[in-house]
Amino acid sequence: MDSNNYRFSVLNNLNNEIFSVNQDGFVGLGATTQADTYLDIEDSENIELIRLSDHTNNDSVGFYTGNTTPEGALAAQVGSLFLDNANGLLYLKHAGDGLNTG
Repeated sequence: MDSNNYRFSVLNNLNNEIFSVNQDGFVGLGATTQADTYLDIEDSENIELIRLSDHTNNDSVGFYTGNTTPEGALAAQVGSLFLDNANGLLYLKHAGDGLNTG
């Protein structure tokens, strides 16, 4: 997002943008660069970008992205999704809660 068009911005203690809303109402989380979508979440690959938590059962699932298979490279909860942005593949974690296999 272009910092000259912000309606609202939050910076961390290192003066890095962590949350912003521009004049068109687009929301950015992290160091966002796009201003053409209503929600843009950016971080490094193989990082949990979104977590959905079930407090009743004390469990959660995450959404991840990267440019290869997550097998052996990423530990996640069963039910988590990994989007391979290089090959267009979607992986669903079906076994091995918290492990980097399954």
